[in-house]
Amino acid sequence: MTIQERLLEAVEQKLLRPIDAQFALTVAGNDDPAVTLAAALLSHDAGEGHVCLPLSRLTLTEEAHPLLVACISETATPIDWKKRLLASAAVSCGDSPAPLILCGERLYLNRMWCNERTVARFFNEVNQAIAVDEDQLSRILDALFPPTDEVNWQKVAAAVALTRRIS
Repeated sequence: MTIQERLLEAVEQKLLRPIDAQFALTVAGNDDPAVTLAAALLSHDAGEGHVCLPLSRLTLTEEAHPLLVACISETATPIDWKKRLLASAAVSCGDSPAPLILCGERLYLNRMWCNERTVARFFNEVNQAIAVDEDQLSRILDALFPPTDEVNWQKVAAAVALTRRIS
C-alpha cells in the first residue's frame, strides 16, 4: 500500500484530518514516504495544539499513532528519522527556507519554528539582570522579611522580581 493510500485510509478512519493528508502530500508527496508520514503526523499534532513533533514520537510504542504503526510495520529496517528527514528538500535544519524544520530532536512547521525563536529571543533579550545595589537590596529584604530557619520563598520571589525584568 502506498503512503498516499495509507493517508487516505487514515482520513477515512478519522485518524487524520483531510488537511493533514493534503498538507503531507503537497509538502512531501513525491518524496520519501517517511517524510510524507512525518509531515502528516506533524500537521495532525499542530491541529491538536502542539508546537512540534518530537522525533521520539516516531518510534513504535504502545502510544504510537496507528498510522505510524501501519507504515513502519511494512518496513523491515528501523528508520533513521533525522537522516531521512534532512535528505528531503521539504526539510531544513533552519539554515535554508523549507516548509519543515528539524531542530535537534523536534520537527516543526516553519511558521511554528519561527514563532518559537521569536519568543525565545524576546525572553533572552529582556531577561537580563537589572543592576542593583546588592547590599541595599539585602537590607531592604531583611527588613521586610524576618529571618527564618527555612528558605523564605516570598523573599526569594521578591528578590527575583527586583533583579530581573521577567520573573
